[in-house]
Amino acid sequence: LDSKDKALGYYNALRVNDDKKEIQVTDRVNKQLTFTCDYIISNTDKTALAVDSQQQQVYECIGKPLLNRAFDGYNVSIFAYGQTGSGKTYSMIGTNEQPGLIPRFFDELFEKKMNRDKLVSSTHIEISYYEIYNEKIYDLLRSNNSDSTNKNQANSSGRNLQIRENPQTGPFI
Repeated sequence: LDSKDKALGYYNALRVNDDKKEIQVTDRVNKQLTFTCDYIISNTDKTALAVDSQQQQVYECIGKPLLNRAFDGYNVSIFAYGQTGSGKTYSMIGTNEQPGLIPRFFDELFEKKMNRDKLVSSTHIEISYYEIYNEKIYDLLRSNNSDSTNKNQANSSGRNLQIRENPQTGPFI
C-alpha cells in the first residue's frame, strides 16, 4: 500500500503462510478466511531472475505433471480463472523473455512427442484453446477472420460457441 491508500484507511487484507501453504484473507467485517493451497508462488524478490523463476516454478508445479499424465494417455486441462488484470494471461502466455505455462508446456510436449515417435509408430495429439469472456466462448485457435460469406455462421470465426452435452461422453464445446 502506498501512503495515499493508507491515508484513505485501506489495509492489506491478504496474508500468506508459505510454510503451511495457506492464504488468509480478512473481509470487510474483520472476519478471517483461510484457504489451503497446493502451491503458493509468491514474489518476494522483484528481480527479473525471480520473475522468470516464478514462471518456471508455475510450469514445474502445474504444467509438467499434467504433461506426464497426458503421455500416460489421460486427457488433461489447464484452467485459469480470475478477475481482469489478475495475471492470467501473463501466467499462461508470458512474454518472449519469460514464457508462461503454455509455451513451456508445448515446447516439452513436442520434444517428448519427437522422442516418442522414434520408439513407436506415431503419437496422436489433440489441442483445444478456449477463452470464456462475458459469457461467450472463443476458440483461440481459429482465425477471427472467417472465409465464409455467410454472416450467420458465427462458429466459423471461433466466436459465440455453445456448450452441449453428450449423454455418453459428457459436455463438449
